[in-house]
Amino acid sequence: NAFDAPARQSIAVELVDDRRDLGKAIVLNSVMFNSGRVVGPAVAGVVLGAVGAVWCFAINGLSFIAVIIGLILMRFPPHNPQPRKGSVVEQIGAGLRYVRDSTVVRTIILMLGVSSIFGNAYATLLPVFAKDVLHIGESGLGALSAASGFGALIGAFGLAALGDVKRKGSLLLVGYMWVPIMAIGFAFSRSYPLSLGFLVLVGLGAAAQPAMSNTLVQQLVPDALRGRVMAVYALVFFSSMSLGSLQAGAVAQMLGPSAGVALGALVALSFAAGVAIFARSVRQL
Repeated sequence: NAFDAPARQSIAVELVDDRRDLGKAIVLNSVMFNSGRVVGPAVAGVVLGAVGAVWCFAINGLSFIAVIIGLILMRFPPHNPQPRKGSVVEQIGAGLRYVRDSTVVRTIILMLGVSSIFGNAYATLLPVFAKDVLHIGESGLGALSAASGFGALIGAFGLAALGDVKRKGSLLLVGYMWVPIMAIGFAFSRSYPLSLGFLVLVGLGAAAQPAMSNTLVQQLVPDALRGRVMAVYALVFFSSMSLGSLQAGAVAQMLGPSAGVALGALVALSFAAGVAIFARSVRQL
């Protein structure tokens, strides 16, 4: 991921002829990603119940053959890289300084990090809810995962339908507050259908968070610093998800799975509300 994510984010710009379509391209990528989140867990639940976890991993690994073929077949427009100025350390420092000095970019990345650490506990603890809270087994776990992905797919299509919406900052903040509110509802649900409904609603907001954050950062950052800034973006996103899993498991072990989801969601909601109130520059994007 350390190599893949910055390159993937930078390549997205190269694949779009008109920069005005960049937001739509990122949303389209979100649609594809969340389509996989709907189909994958549903299939995995069936395979897991039928033949076990080994074949789940084997089929997942083999599916990357198609990804590699797709990358080999890509053709990019001619690219004339700018001559490098300074050492690798100096270049990395330039990217970090840009994130530090840009209030808007820094706030968006911080909000993404806080949300990934505290707001995604529901995803980490889904197996616990399936086994110990809702008592629905492997196929039920697949359905819970698919419900979140289905909601995200609807949200992604909704973003695509909105097109180049003017109030991106406000929409971003709504997404960052919507997800923890719905996650709290899921945390205290003891009904399987109701839990599925809450996860669909969680997914609706979860589609807006990364897609809108990615779009805004990509549109704000200069081309010369894009790879380095997106590397910071990816570092925060992936590392915070891992840290989030750690804290969610620790809280759930001490206080139970409902508290593990609800307390993290409250932290994420409080941070997003603080940004909405005090970070006018983000709200007015």
